[in-house]
Amino acid sequence: MRIAVDAMGGDDAPREIVKGAVKASQHLTGITQIILVGDRTRIEEELKACDSHDDRLTILHASEVVGMDEAPAQAIRRKKDSSIGRAIDLVKQNVLLGGSLAIIVLLLFLRSITSTITTAVAIPISAIGTFVFLWVLGRNLNVVSLAGISFAVGMLVDN
Repeated sequence: MRIAVDAMGGDDAPREIVKGAVKASQHLTGITQIILVGDRTRIEEELKACDSHDDRLTILHASEVVGMDEAPAQAIRRKKDSSIGRAIDLVKQNVLLGGSLAIIVLLLFLRSITSTITTAVAIPISAIGTFVFLWVLGRNLNVVSLAGISFAVGMLVDN
C-alpha cells in the first residue's frame, strides 16, 4: 500500500508528521511506500533527526506553502506547487490509473465492449453526481460517505 502524507500540514510541520511516518514505516509492514509531500530540505532534516534510512520513505518536493491564514480553496488554485496541490496531483494520477485498470478488468470479465463502456461511463457520472450532491448540501467527505460510494460502485459493477 502506498500512502501520501502532506508533511507541511499542522502547527509543528514537518517534525511531527515525519516522526509519525517513520513510526508507521517501522511498525506497519503492509506499507510499501510513504510519500512525504513538502519542502525537501526541511523533510530531509527531520528524517536525519529521526535517524531514518528506510527506503520506503520518499519525498515529493513542493516549493510553495499554504499558510494558516489563507483560504484553502483559493490557495490550492493559486499555489499549484504547494504540498496540498502536489498531493492532489498524486490522487488524480492514481484515480486515472485505477479507473483504467478497472475498465480493463471489466472488459476481460464481461467480454462485452458495450457493457464495459456503459459501466465505465456510469461509475464516474454517479461518483461526480454524489460529490455535487454532498457539496450542495454542505456535507463533508468522510469515511461513512466513502463507504457508501464504494458500496454504490460495487452495485453498479455487479448489476
